[in-house]
Amino acid sequence: MSRVPAPHRRRSALIAALTVLFALVTPAAITQADPHPQLTVMTRNLYLGSSLAPATDIDPSDPNAAAQFVGAVATIYGTSVFTDFPTRSAAIADEVAADEPDLIGLQEVSNWTVIKAGNQAATAPSFDFLSILLTAL
Repeated sequence: MSRVPAPHRRRSALIAALTVLFALVTPAAITQADPHPQLTVMTRNLYLGSSLAPATDIDPSDPNAAAQFVGAVATIYGTSVFTDFPTRSAAIADEVAADEPDLIGLQEVSNWTVIKAGNQAATAPSFDFLSILLTAL
């Protein structure tokens, strides 16, 4: 009596299990399914709130690059605050409520985290876009 190696037994068992599974799915069950299922999809770019160009356009060989970078980050953050994601998230939540999508794809789901620098306290607000949007929803 020859023994079938273990990987072949597992493969045979898997094939047998799949055959039984497919046999259980009767043609009647297939014909009862909705022939044209509807899936509503919404996609939104939350927009991180600013262009990153002020920081990415800095010439790193410039002796003042570090100071320029700090200024650029402040500009980027300030623009992000100005674009007011909490208010924009309420408009997105209204769209979701009106359209009732089954699936929502999101881009640029940002998390602006403000940390203290040196001995200074972090006084500016942080923004977790996903948390803000979920609260609005």
